[in-house]
Amino acid sequence: MSWKIEMLGGQFGQWLVLAEAGRRNGNVMWKCECLGCHQVKVVAGHALRSGETLSCAACAQKRSKAEGKSYWELKKAGRSFSRNNDSECAISLAFCP
Repeated sequence: MSWKIEMLGGQFGQWLVLAEAGRRNGNVMWKCECLGCHQVKVVAGHALRSGETLSCAACAQKRSKAEGKSYWELKKAGRSFSRNNDSECAISLAFCP
């Protein structure tokens, strides 16, 4: 069995890692809660660490509508999604602390 990077309790963008959820195609999967809307999803560890995903699709789409641009326009421009002080979805160019 290959090694894994322990991510339990970590925060990546709006994702809070709750538990390990097994493996899929050799990738460690993690059960995560989106802090913007409290949805629980299973996310690949590499996607969390690389910044490929920073929030659930619902929060990303909600924020893109507020900006007046499509989700894909913002994603192409390299914009990422993170949490602001009001616990709502917000656009940022950096990860949350």
